[in-house]
Amino acid sequence: MHVFYSPKEEDFKAVKEGLKFAKIIEGEDGSFRAGYTLRVPGYKSERFLWMDEFFLCLRGKLRIAVSHPPSYQDKVFELNPGDVLFQGRGSRVRYEVIAKEPTLVFYVEIPSSEKGMRHEVFRSQETGSV
Repeated sequence: MHVFYSPKEEDFKAVKEGLKFAKIIEGEDGSFRAGYTLRVPGYKSERFLWMDEFFLCLRGKLRIAVSHPPSYQDKVFELNPGDVLFQGRGSRVRYEVIAKEPTLVFYVEIPSSEKGMRHEVFRSQETGSV
């Protein structure tokens, strides 16, 4: 199976004030999903992750504070367009849009590795292509 998708404004559905989703694909059993989120300037939220999650910032700027048990000490990242963040299952995550424009993110949620992983930010390159 192949899926091609190019997001359009009308595909985004509001899930709460300031946050819209455009889901691309989801496992029938809910075991994985991918799509886009669109958050308005100043939007803030907090949640716990039940799956591993990758974020790719496409537009705007997003501050993400990630913490893990048992200490729950925050590690703060500022994602700019082209930046990727891995967030592991069990993390407490706080999001804040710090751009003056809506922030567009592509996300992928997948089941966690039994061996675990850590999160890091990989900076995009200013020149070249992928």
